[in-house]
Amino acid sequence: MSKKLYITGIVVAALSIWIGTRWNTWFGNPPEPPYTTSTAPHHILLTFGQDQNSRIICWQAGEEIDRLQSLIYKDESDSTAINVENPKAILDSTRGGKVAFYSVTLQSLKSGHKYSYCIKPVGVDDAPWYSFEMPKDSQPEHSFIFFGDVQDSVGGISKSVFKHVANTHSNADFWLFGGDLIERPISCYWDLVFNDLDSIAQCKPMLAIAGNHEYLKGIRRTLDSRFGNTFQYFQTSKVGENHVYRLDYNGASLFLLDSNVDSWQLTDQADWLEKNLKNCPADNWKIVVLHHPLHSNKGAYYNLPVKWAFKSLVEDLGVHLVLSGHEHVYARYNEKEKRKDTTAIDKLPLYIDSYCSPKHYRLYFDEPEDRIGTDGRFYQKITFNEDALMIETFDAANNGQLYDKVMLDRSESKPCSVEEFGTSLDPQQVRMSDWYRTVKKPKRVKEYEDDIKKWEMSQK
Repeated sequence: MSKKLYITGIVVAALSIWIGTRWNTWFGNPPEPPYTTSTAPHHILLTFGQDQNSRIICWQAGEEIDRLQSLIYKDESDSTAINVENPKAILDSTRGGKVAFYSVTLQSLKSGHKYSYCIKPVGVDDAPWYSFEMPKDSQPEHSFIFFGDVQDSVGGISKSVFKHVANTHSNADFWLFGGDLIERPISCYWDLVFNDLDSIAQCKPMLAIAGNHEYLKGIRRTLDSRFGNTFQYFQTSKVGENHVYRLDYNGASLFLLDSNVDSWQLTDQADWLEKNLKNCPADNWKIVVLHHPLHSNKGAYYNLPVKWAFKSLVEDLGVHLVLSGHEHVYARYNEKEKRKDTTAIDKLPLYIDSYCSPKHYRLYFDEPEDRIGTDGRFYQKITFNEDALMIETFDAANNGQLYDKVMLDRSESKPCSVEEFGTSLDPQQVRMSDWYRTVKKPKRVKEYEDDIKKWEMSQK
């Protein structure tokens, strides 16, 4: 009996030491330095309201509610300027300070019209004007840009990446971020994001979902309040504490989820997703966006609670595309169903996991992805019309070169077919990044090097 107690004591002690070494990684947060908030309007962001014809303009100013804030906007086809006084206001208290958020929702905007606006508190003589255009409902196709994890650091290249994307794909209707837009829920990282998106976020609608880096760690994680106060469409669409949002947009339906919540909360999101998929227009492209991939490059046993909650829904209810991030690799996959005549039939949805971050994690080679990549700054342009949905992946770290391309085509048959173009492009980019060599232990580096060599041999 004493021997059993002795062994049990050793096991408990070893486990306690191990937990102690991991405690801060699991539950700790870097402190947020005290900050002050400028009284001048800043962090201005354009996003969607509750439908494709509405826009929310959000900004920050000061550390207390100022009832003299106002927004002026006008339809460029009409010289009449409308002054919106007393905008919606929220005072947000964070770990490092206070910040007042303001927003104005513009409803029933007209297809194809250009609008201008400025944020001009009463008594301020001059303020910059910004403009945005409403896409034409009648245009032959629509598109948006998707970024996986960004979470850049001061001195990073995200500003130049965003500028390149804005110039190269100026016709994209909006941008969508798949979580981990910031490195940590700290004021300086929010400042960095808005600095990197300056002159873009004011004029191009921005959507985002929460990633784990938007959360404060703890026994129970909490979403940084600045996230919901920045992307204010969640305030009328969320279910309980679940930040979910649906946008029906010119023939596509986007379903934004939060896969970072505690596992028992995922049930509420699954119910919401099932209900919304079932009442979605039958001919709309159905696109689900969540941070944790339902098909993980790391293997079948990763992200199990998220898979249990959503995977059968996206497979059974006609979802065409699932976009995700989190794993800091590029991986595209869709299942193939073998028929008796040994030919393969593509099954949907198409899963794409992507990232645009300076942190490059390792690839695993045991999963049957159709195309993989790492050590790049990847982003997607998704273009759709009635008959086809095209996903093009570009590498901003390689002069914006086209890295992957795949199309869902339903022009002649339903369900739609998957047309593969990636094999006609340059070879897959599988290499160890300098970041990985720097931050990982030599043993991990050697293991990854060996795995890459084995994979390269298998491709010959």
